[in-house]
Amino acid sequence: MIANDFEPDLVAELLGRPRLALLKRLSHLERKHRLIHSVGRRCRFDHQQLRETLYRELMDGLRDEYHALVGEALERRLAQPAAAGGSSVLTGSNAVAVARHLLLGRRLDEAARHLSAALSHALATYATEDGELLARTFLDLDEAAGRTQPPALRVEALLAYAECLGHDGRRAEERDVLERAADAVAATDDATLQRRTLERRLSLHFGLGEFPRAEVVCREAFKTVTRSKDRAAAIAALGNLGGALRSQGRFDDAVNALRRALSWVVPEADPLRRCLLTTSLGLVQVARGHVPSAQRLYLQARAIAESFGLRAGERVRIPKAQDTASLRYQFAGLARALGRYAESRVDAERTLLLATNLPTVAREGAALLALGLLAGHLDQLGDARAALELARERAAEAGDRRFESAIVQALGESAVQAMDTERARHHFAHALGIRRSIGYRPGVCESLLALGQVAAMGGDVDAARLHVEEALELAPALEMPGIAALAGATAALLYAREGRRDHARKELEQAHRALGGDGPLSVSSRAEGLYFAAMASRALGDEDTCRAYMWQAYDLVQEIAERLPADQRAQFLKGTSPNREIVTAVAALT
Repeated sequence: MIANDFEPDLVAELLGRPRLALLKRLSHLERKHRLIHSVGRRCRFDHQQLRETLYRELMDGLRDEYHALVGEALERRLAQPAAAGGSSVLTGSNAVAVARHLLLGRRLDEAARHLSAALSHALATYATEDGELLARTFLDLDEAAGRTQPPALRVEALLAYAECLGHDGRRAEERDVLERAADAVAATDDATLQRRTLERRLSLHFGLGEFPRAEVVCREAFKTVTRSKDRAAAIAALGNLGGALRSQGRFDDAVNALRRALSWVVPEADPLRRCLLTTSLGLVQVARGHVPSAQRLYLQARAIAESFGLRAGERVRIPKAQDTASLRYQFAGLARALGRYAESRVDAERTLLLATNLPTVAREGAALLALGLLAGHLDQLGDARAALELARERAAEAGDRRFESAIVQALGESAVQAMDTERARHHFAHALGIRRSIGYRPGVCESLLALGQVAAMGGDVDAARLHVEEALELAPALEMPGIAALAGATAALLYAREGRRDHARKELEQAHRALGGDGPLSVSSRAEGLYFAAMASRALGDEDTCRAYMWQAYDLVQEIAERLPADQRAQFLKGTSPNREIVTAVAALT
């Protein structure tokens, strides 16, 4: 992006005019025509559109020549002297400014000297517009010249271009550029570029919900970095592999990958990486239903975070904004899954604060999703829906299908809280369609159960049974005991309503074992399962068992409520389904 201000001394040098004469001319333009105004020792156009109009009206060749002259002049002024026999050195924003002008001036060879430093600075500072312009212009010029530049530099430009496109959610273009990078990197022996190419491909596959492909790339990356003995990259590859496996419902394999990664981390050397891996492992354990283990991992990760200054309520500090945002988001998700809603809200809000400093809209969408879910849990339905609708816009902008499905699923849950079963059914069906299309099997299982429960609430027993039975079949294969127990209790209720009493008792007996105090379930899942078991018992005419189940469910939701600030407890108990139904039923019993 061309700046709207300029330095008069540089203009005088380029035009070969005396400095005093040029300053007088500029002063005249300022006083008489109000076209520019002085800002310290620089001048600025009064209107951006004026600069753009003047720029467009220059002949193409003349415009190119001006850019080249500016680039060469800046290079002379800004470059630091190099060692004997070497080229001049530019870093940071200086490299960006010089490389941009030289490229726009079609000086390919001269610009190539500064391209790596310029791209590095653009990506490090999230200046994606500058990064895209530099990379695209360099690649176009190199192509027109017959690919005269080194293959490694071409790969570097392609990877930077892909990263900028990914930040802006332009996934189809990103995929095309990464395919070009994969072809180009084969012509190099650079292990670092090969690893970076795999990492960018991985980012794309995760964003599009292509988890089997992500797994393949993770394994390729692991082989590549172990050959080069890059310990940190190997740990990152294993961590990413754990995420890809978790998203496919392969929880045991995910645990093995994450534990292997943790065993390689030197705690004092990289506490942030250790913290990220620990929270990732906690999220897998929650999905498996191993709640005590997840609770221990959550507390371990909190202690690690405290050790390097990331405290629950502190304001963020940037140098590692992206890693910090990822960690905050994982803390928010794990805390929410463990019923620690107050802590989860703090981390979700901090994630959103960080996301405003990053150009990637996906991270902002993730933070809004976390806040929307929490608002729903606390019966703040207007806030929940507003946050979730914003999150859906961000996910669509980012082209992130997995997050989009999670947000649509959350909108369905918000509709359930508002007792709008038709809208809930629509959202759950939409989420199921996305999750089936990307192969996100744990999400498929979750959406199936939600559709079954909504259909049961609406009295459509046939549709409810169809969805619940598919969830019952899928959940054990994915080792999702929470979904299996909830689906079993819901199936028992459906069968009882159909008059299939033997089937209902069989499912209720299995659900009873899963819902026992020693079962691998979260407190909230157990409470919800006990509620459906109570309703199934009532449909079977067993009022005493119904009472027992309902009281157990009531004690569990009270256990979660005790962790909340006093002003949020009533909202949680009376506004969140099935909490409100549980509280109402127990009140009727007493």
